[in-house]
Amino acid sequence: GEEAFMSSFILKGKWNPIGISARAYTTFLNHQRANVFDAVWETVPELERTLEQAGHLNRVINAASGRGSIPGFLEGTSPLLNALLFSPRYLISRFQLVFETFNPSSTAVARQEALKALTAWSAANLAILQLGNMAGLWEVELDPRSSDFSKGKIGPVRYDFWGGYQQIARLGAQLVTGEGKSLTTGTIYKAGRPESLVRFARTKFAPIPALAYDLTLGEGKDVIGRDLTPL
Repeated sequence: GEEAFMSSFILKGKWNPIGISARAYTTFLNHQRANVFDAVWETVPELERTLEQAGHLNRVINAASGRGSIPGFLEGTSPLLNALLFSPRYLISRFQLVFETFNPSSTAVARQEALKALTAWSAANLAILQLGNMAGLWEVELDPRSSDFSKGKIGPVRYDFWGGYQQIARLGAQLVTGEGKSLTTGTIYKAGRPESLVRFARTKFAPIPALAYDLTLGEGKDVIGRDLTPL
């Protein structure tokens, strides 16, 4: 099943509307992935159509469509991970697609498709951001140390087109430089690498674990530093 429907309890029953929706949702996505696989597979020379080639291409298509592969030592823990994290397979897929682009043990076709997916995605988003900036629709932050990096800013509203990649890019910049950029003042501050990793992980928590963290280890503050107010 897809991450939107991880609980088997709410899917029970032949005429359960949630179960029907889940089956339609999963079938549509599987059909889309299969169509992409077939289209790419037709371009592969017949002598190179091996199970290894198919496996690597399958992982790239799954990762590009947001369905990452759970590491072997965590296999079977998807429901638990989904309770602790917000869309763990989607989060893993963002890293896996980048990894497949440079994976030396992968096949040339799979690496090429991964690179094409990332290049097309980046080019489209950069064009949208630049056109909006030129038209005066929004401002764009170019400093990768900032949480607003590559987002369209209209007053207090932020438009993020990057589907999870922006946060990874920002984390990488903060880990490399050991610095961050304040959203309110624009000043550069020291960002400890462990703290940056913890903050990144905190943003991926599911709502209930996130609240539990904020009330305990977060010292009563949410992810952006605001005090939690009891109802």
